[in-house]
Amino acid sequence: MTIARGTYRFRLLMTSVQGEIAARLLTQGQLPEQDCPRRLARICFSTLAGDAGHYWLGSDETTGLRDAITKIVAQQRHRAPRWAVEAEAVLHLCERTLGLNPNAHLWPSLGNVHRLQRDRRAGCGTYSTPSSVLSPLCRHVLRYLPRSELGAPALLDLSIEGGSFPLEVLRQLRGRRVRFFGLDRDVAATSLAREVFDWAIRRSGRVGLSLRTSHRDSLFAPLPSGWPSAFEGVIGNPPWKRCSPRERRRFALRFPTLGSGHCDVYQAFILRAHELLRPGGVLGYILPSEFLFNSGAESVRRLLLDHYEIHELLLFPRGAFIEVPCIAPVGIVARKLSGRRASRSHITVLRVQTDVGRAERSPESRRIPTAGLWTGDRRAAFNPVLDSRNAWIRRLEGDQTLADLGELHSGALPVRDRGSPVQIPFAGLLGRHVRPFHTCARSAVQFSAGSTALHRALRTEWVSRTKVILKSVRCVTLARRLCAGRAGRGVVPVNTAAMFIPRSTLICSLVEALLNSDVANAWYKAHDLSRKIRLTVLERLPIVWDLRSWKTIAELGTSLRELSTMECAACQRFSGAQALSPSRSHGKRLIVTLKELNHEVERLYRLSQHQARVVARLSAVRVF
Repeated sequence: MTIARGTYRFRLLMTSVQGEIAARLLTQGQLPEQDCPRRLARICFSTLAGDAGHYWLGSDETTGLRDAITKIVAQQRHRAPRWAVEAEAVLHLCERTLGLNPNAHLWPSLGNVHRLQRDRRAGCGTYSTPSSVLSPLCRHVLRYLPRSELGAPALLDLSIEGGSFPLEVLRQLRGRRVRFFGLDRDVAATSLAREVFDWAIRRSGRVGLSLRTSHRDSLFAPLPSGWPSAFEGVIGNPPWKRCSPRERRRFALRFPTLGSGHCDVYQAFILRAHELLRPGGVLGYILPSEFLFNSGAESVRRLLLDHYEIHELLLFPRGAFIEVPCIAPVGIVARKLSGRRASRSHITVLRVQTDVGRAERSPESRRIPTAGLWTGDRRAAFNPVLDSRNAWIRRLEGDQTLADLGELHSGALPVRDRGSPVQIPFAGLLGRHVRPFHTCARSAVQFSAGSTALHRALRTEWVSRTKVILKSVRCVTLARRLCAGRAGRGVVPVNTAAMFIPRSTLICSLVEALLNSDVANAWYKAHDLSRKIRLTVLERLPIVWDLRSWKTIAELGTSLRELSTMECAACQRFSGAQALSPSRSHGKRLIVTLKELNHEVERLYRLSQHQARVVARLSAVRVF
């Protein structure tokens, strides 16, 4: 077994060893399910100490376990003390057994394969936070953590899981005393956190950190007796889970700020942390990047802007969490205000490059004025690309908006039942069939009359008219947010695509060219960076009235559409090395014509050379 890319990857590569050990213990009735993570951690620690006195494992399992942990410790020795690397490796291995569910029918046929109980993983999570994400967050939280009047400050984790955060705080603690408190509704998680922490204390010899844990629902149950009523800091990685309708009703009664709309569980954790945090205390949370722009989190973001002084916004690359590679996590470090105005008007945005995330943008740090840019936004969005140099693009003006030139509509959504049957046959284009200035009609999905049901009835004009199709779902790591192509009659966007129906067919090429320009892309990024393209935002795109420029832009858009169609046809006609020649030839002409289009659009909006450079830079930057 090869150990690669750090301790966090070690969790996935240890599945065979973990499954073999856990299956042996559970199926033989040696170990109750709730005690499996803690007991497995004890076995790992005794194996590291060279103690072969436990009778549950044979010599082969003991040797395999010791060799696997020794390899990862040898690779990560330079990053942290040996005791910290060993504790982290054991924690990641054992935390995967949270929710382990032995099945008498599966074990004999599948051998040592184990099955994770999805209810446990969805409700509480089995993915601990990697050290590459933990380390910068804990460092900034400890930096701003205030001193307590009663002595050592109290730090709380509302979802302690296997104990990653107290372990990292113990590693970074230097010359300070901190009281750490952890809650989790899974008794197996709290017992595992206690086992790992006690071993780390014994091996490290450090006495500056104490840990108290409790098994209870941290959102609804009161704190245990003897615990502080308010804390100097709240830290953690709350569960990233969409609330079910039943949970939404329950959360709305407990946290009125959430309302009754769509929300995520981590928003309730932020509100609970707000209740337990004393004035002047520090909040440090790892959240998905969608929190920065999600409409359902608007009330929570507004609360943070009104009651907190945000110090740091940490941007981690997509793939920092191996189990969910499509999500780019972010970290927020904020201090709760004591009733007075914030003394800081700027926030530091840090791009953190981890050892397991994708190297999609270089690490950097920058300071942006939150008071004027974030608080002034109607949705209280946390936009990390805005600063004093490019904020003017949000105020770009025109004689009319995109909504004055036509209508924006989302794509048709096929449903299984309770929908409107297809009455007019059409070709459905998905988002993957759209590229700048081109829609691949030959790859479209054909819908015949009565073949399926749609979530809403199609209007005849949507099928019969020429339109502009745009991708409605974009990965947050992509630099270009807008991608549009013209489509003829009989074509309708489906699922991950949307459409613009112009009031006049003559301006169809104009809108296609504008949506693919750097100016429109930069303007949209200054307003929203969500995964889903918001048509309510796009319809406010300002349009300058200039018929002469419109004609030139439309002609350039037509040329680009022809070149894109030729390049697509060449790539399909040739294969292998033969495809390079025609694609490269058309690609050069595409680049030159696209530059001409961008220059013409910049002249339309009367941008200076400096503003044009800012637009080009903002359009090309990767945010996450």
